Amino acid sequence: MVFGVSLAFSKDSVSKARWLLRRLLFSVVDALIPKNGRYWVFPVYFIGEGSFSDNMLAVFMEVRHDPEIKKIILTRNKAVNLSGSNVLILPMNSYAAALYMLRARVWLVQHSVWLDFSCAKFQLYSGAGRYIINLWHGVPVKSLAHENTGIHTKRGIREMPNYRIITSSYKDKKNMQSAFMYTPDDNFWVTGIPRNDFMHCEESALPDTFRTQLLSLDKALTGRKLMLYAPTYRETEVGGGYYDFSIDDVRKIEEFCRSYNFVFGVRHHIYRKPECFQRLFESAHVLDLSADVIDDVRLLMRRVGLLVTDYSSVVVDAIYNGVPFAAFSYDLESYKFVQRGFFYEYKDIFKERIFKDFDGVLGWAISESIAASSADVMLAAELGLFDFVDSCNSKRVVLEIQKLAYQ
Repeated sequence: MVFGVSLAFSKDSVSKARWLLRRLLFSVVDALIPKNGRYWVFPVYFIGEGSFSDNMLAVFMEVRHDPEIKKIILTRNKAVNLSGSNVLILPMNSYAAALYMLRARVWLVQHSVWLDFSCAKFQLYSGAGRYIINLWHGVPVKSLAHENTGIHTKRGIREMPNYRIITSSYKDKKNMQSAFMYTPDDNFWVTGIPRNDFMHCEESALPDTFRTQLLSLDKALTGRKLMLYAPTYRETEVGGGYYDFSIDDVRKIEEFCRSYNFVFGVRHHIYRKPECFQRLFESAHVLDLSADVIDDVRLLMRRVGLLVTDYSSVVVDAIYNGVPFAAFSYDLESYKFVQRGFFYEYKDIFKERIFKDFDGVLGWAISESIAASSADVMLAAELGLFDFVDSCNSKRVVLEIQKLAYQ
């Protein structure tokens, strides 16, 4: 028994020693290899199979044909097929990827280095000597300062001083500064959010896969309008839970869709798929519009007639694109006081369109369908959400990166 314990301890020690040796080796090599400001690393999303979408894709699209920038896309399980000038696509967990990571001065992330590059062989523990461009993923409505976001881990805090963080407006900048408290104030850029370009650009400027997905969506809609239900995920570890649509709820959805020529689309958060939504998908009037079907929710914003959400930043997309919206907030007190909390006053965003029961949501949808109203155009200004409403957000981000990297 003693021998067995000793052998197990020995294996564990060897494994740890190898990890420390590899970390030391990469650190020494990293210090010796010159960094190139025209080498930009684009990791795919760290959740799920590894989609290349959101702000990361939008910035890539802005520079994809620039021959001066070597664009290194690092993949996980999902294949990425994008053409361009000077583009290299590599598995993240490869030594070839590690070599380019060592050489690149510009790394882009959507959360943090420690999460975005978690499966890479080369692990960077502070970001020193590089420009870490934190694109995040939208204008957050729910608080990022909460411990559940994962940005205040030891590694996250160590990285923060080296971030450059993009924001949508002065108000958004202040919110992000409160969350990323160890990032210098001068390292926050008010550029607009790159992924918003997907809502305002010409469809011909969208990536090929996006145009294909829009065509498939149009075929599925067959001339009907789209009502989208897009809730965020719940913090189930502290008692959060998803709404379990009843048979009666589904019947009422079908009746609404038949009466007002709608399709009810459902897009759950990629982080956690609610199993209780399965009853919805059994209906012929309900479409699964999750990230497995439509890569980016901004594509849906080009087609959505009505949006129902809760605490998701998708409401900001709706405001940006002029889509009428309401909140289905059956667990508002729990989310506000236990699960996450908010950056904004919740009622300032949704005003009287907050419903704790689904009948209220459908009543609002019927009223909107009859009135054919549009979103409150003054709301964005009231909340200070956007300093820019155009399709040039990615361009502004790229210009800021080039100012740093090309000097």
